[in-house]
Amino acid sequence: MSNKNLIARRLPGTAQVQYGQGGSDEPFERMCWNLITLYKTPKDVDYLFSLGQVSHVGIPNQHNIKFESNNQNRPIGKAHLIAASERSIFDLTKTAGPSFIYENNGEWYCIIPGPFKIKIKAAFMHELYAYWDTRLMADDVFPSINRMLISYILEQYYASNTEFQKVVEKVKVKRIEDIREDILNDENPEIVLYEKFPNIFNYFDDWVLAMPNEEGDDISHFILRKRDEENRKETYEWDEGYSDILDIKSEGISFYLQSRDPLINLAIKAQCLAAQRKTEQRLR
Repeated sequence: MSNKNLIARRLPGTAQVQYGQGGSDEPFERMCWNLITLYKTPKDVDYLFSLGQVSHVGIPNQHNIKFESNNQNRPIGKAHLIAASERSIFDLTKTAGPSFIYENNGEWYCIIPGPFKIKIKAAFMHELYAYWDTRLMADDVFPSINRMLISYILEQYYASNTEFQKVVEKVKVKRIEDIREDILNDENPEIVLYEKFPNIFNYFDDWVLAMPNEEGDDISHFILRKRDEENRKETYEWDEGYSDILDIKSEGISFYLQSRDPLINLAIKAQCLAAQRKTEQRLR
């Protein structure tokens, strides 16, 4: 079964989102690059969404040519959907791949699907992914970010939040050390947390913000919010003031990826930073 890549945009002046298919098993790096370089302005994004849902995002004004190419937008003849919340985006398909949302601040964000929807700036993710792709480890990037998040919740967040500690203590016959071991020893810790420990998972909103560090070469920390169905705010309204923890830092993604391959050299941060600066120059 193919994975559909979804694209969405925040409708100006509202919390509503317009969303639909934007690709089908698209290579992440190519789709991300097309969005952040070819569809940077609201006018560009208006054009893209005027096509309706597409099976491939290509160059603007390349949707009426008679032959297919990797540079062609490919409308599928379906209108986009509109929903009151970003949470509805993934209702479209149960097999979503990495997806994207254009916010009213003029930035594209990548959304890593899963029990937690992890939202992070697309330009940052493109460079991070491209760096690891040159080392044949790109497939480990998204699982490693999920592992970072779950480790963050069970270690730093747990240590800093007494209310959350009481939630964890309600897991019968399970010490936090045992819970960590059960979850983090699995290849898919986010699935284990969701399926085996629903009281812990449901403590949090199912969307999470991953924040790059000041240098723009790694993930610094996550912003999590306690679940509040009645008064939930969309992620574009979140900021550091809404985070339950502000100063506790995550291990960088390089830590998690290097733990899978000890031979990766430790110059990663300098190289990622250089790549990020090149991207910023190209986007200006």
